[in-house]
Amino acid sequence: MFINLFIFMENMRYCGIRVSILIVSVLLLSILPVGLQANTKKEKTKPESKGAYRLLPDKPQQYIWGLGFEIQSDAIASGNAGLPQEFTSVPHDLTPSERERFYKDMLTGFRYCRMAAGLYFRGTTPDKKQLRGRWETQTAELREMFQKAGIEGLCFEYFSPSPYWKANGKFEGRGADNKLRCFGANFKNDSVYKGDTARFLNDFAESVVNDIHFFESNKIPVKMWGLQNEPKWDCPYSSCVYDLDGYTQTFNTVAPKIKAFNPGITIIADSWEGPLLFAKKINENPETRRFVDAWVWHQIGHNSNSLIDQQAKYQKETYGRPVFQNEYEYLSGGTSPRRCLNTVQNIMNWFTFVNSPTWFWIHALKPIGNAEASGYSLGYWKPANWKENSATAVQAKGVAAGAGRTVYGFEVKRASQELVGLKSVSIDRGSAKKPGNAFQFVTDQPSDVYIAVEAASGFTPSADWQKTELFLIWDREDVVYKKRFKAGKIEIPANTGLNAKGEYGIPHLAMVAPVSAKQKEINIKADETCFVETIEARKEVDVTKVQPGSWVYNNYNWFALAGFLKHMPWNSRRFEVAEDVVRKNQRILAFKTPAGKLVFVITNRGDEPFAFHINTSKNSSFNGYRYTPEEGGVDSKGVNIGVKNGESISVELPAMSWDFWVEQ
Repeated sequence: MFINLFIFMENMRYCGIRVSILIVSVLLLSILPVGLQANTKKEKTKPESKGAYRLLPDKPQQYIWGLGFEIQSDAIASGNAGLPQEFTSVPHDLTPSERERFYKDMLTGFRYCRMAAGLYFRGTTPDKKQLRGRWETQTAELREMFQKAGIEGLCFEYFSPSPYWKANGKFEGRGADNKLRCFGANFKNDSVYKGDTARFLNDFAESVVNDIHFFESNKIPVKMWGLQNEPKWDCPYSSCVYDLDGYTQTFNTVAPKIKAFNPGITIIADSWEGPLLFAKKINENPETRRFVDAWVWHQIGHNSNSLIDQQAKYQKETYGRPVFQNEYEYLSGGTSPRRCLNTVQNIMNWFTFVNSPTWFWIHALKPIGNAEASGYSLGYWKPANWKENSATAVQAKGVAAGAGRTVYGFEVKRASQELVGLKSVSIDRGSAKKPGNAFQFVTDQPSDVYIAVEAASGFTPSADWQKTELFLIWDREDVVYKKRFKAGKIEIPANTGLNAKGEYGIPHLAMVAPVSAKQKEINIKADETCFVETIEARKEVDVTKVQPGSWVYNNYNWFALAGFLKHMPWNSRRFEVAEDVVRKNQRILAFKTPAGKLVFVITNRGDEPFAFHINTSKNSSFNGYRYTPEEGGVDSKGVNIGVKNGESISVELPAMSWDFWVEQ
């Protein structure tokens, strides 16, 4: 065992007094598995206000290829409810000048574009065997986007094969025959194949190669291919369901033909649980495993902590293949400041704890008025056929607000004005088959405590809780009750109510208010199962100021990615960082650019400032660029906060912010 003892002096300011702090950290470096930060000491329950770190550029890890995104290049109904006939899409709907701005300001820096084949590219040849543009200019529009934005290649993944290959004869799902034709109930009587599965799969494999060839012949290079997005889900939009054996049989027929056509295409599996579910049998056989180049997961909207807590799961049975996720968004509740920080840390933690070479967000742009747009998009566009009276994005009730309704689950969308600015305490949703969790916390002063109770659950608290006229809106609406407490322990009851589906209501959200205007700020202490934050006013897009054919940023999502696009060139190489404690709300990532410059990223998802004391391992100068959910600086490069010099650097990072420090 090699023990690296490092000691460094760091000058700091506290309360205007300059002091010198001697920080001594003993770090175990050589005995840890590849991909794990150099210290795995567990975080204490009580938050700390400072930490010690050392960059280790002599311990290089994976190359980071660059980031990816998905493009809505054809229409989908709001709420993912089906496939409309309109051509509502980008870049199609954008005016020429807005297309240029879209390519230059948002997409430049991305390396990959994920194509949801059969969904956002779903025209077909007359025999319905091959994919083609659904309108005359669709393919040319995509080619222009790739070339002008400098995108290297397409991640081509079926959401549904063309209708000829489906048992239900259509792209959309919902029903027992939403599967490949050869796995349909009546395939033995099929008029063409008469039950010959091997012949069918061979023909299907040829059609897949033809689809890939179509894009490449139109100067849209295909760099990745996946058989099926989320093979388990039968959806009202384009989808195709596989079981384990069907996925295995199909992959084993198609993948060799793709490798024969273009050995440079990265073949991914299974776009759900990497090697552990649909690709399990493929992975068990070395002869079929050799056609898999990378394992892909979907951990949509997950707390960034999960990549620390479940690191072993993501590294399981990989056989040396890289692991990454190619779709990240928030399915419900929309975006928020807290989710912005969670996205930043999600990117960092996939790189740090899973050694991922890339990371994909879902949509670049979604249309204004689309129910899921807030949690899915980096920006919004107004379709050319927009009708102002059709807007569904803005509700008149209450004010736009952002906070967790549950811990990294549901998000508050709107609230009564009186609740904005209050501290809130939330807990994990838990199972719908059990009552919503009770919890408790401690305050240091008397307070009025409000609880938001899911209205659909029908739960009524004890009589000492007074019903108010206040409300919260998330995916549903809450009734709000109030009770006065002395300083000390506050107990929030379980939600034992049942909704119409027989499911228990979600846990209540507690909100804490002073009993008088003269009170100082109330301090709340809660255990690690709870999350304490402030219910914040949230900015909404004023749809009346966005012209048809133009687009605007969705800042909470965009800023989370922008720094990586602006300050992390393709093929940068991550290296290890020694941490005194691996903290979940204060993360660090470091890499070396192809030009040899060191860059480190630091975050503070906590609600108090945090001091990072960093030994950079070299006497150099670093320029800092700071982001918050509300501010991304000029050209989204972060706010320039100046240069720090020397081998040892201290940065006091405000709550809910993150920095990129770039060697000069």
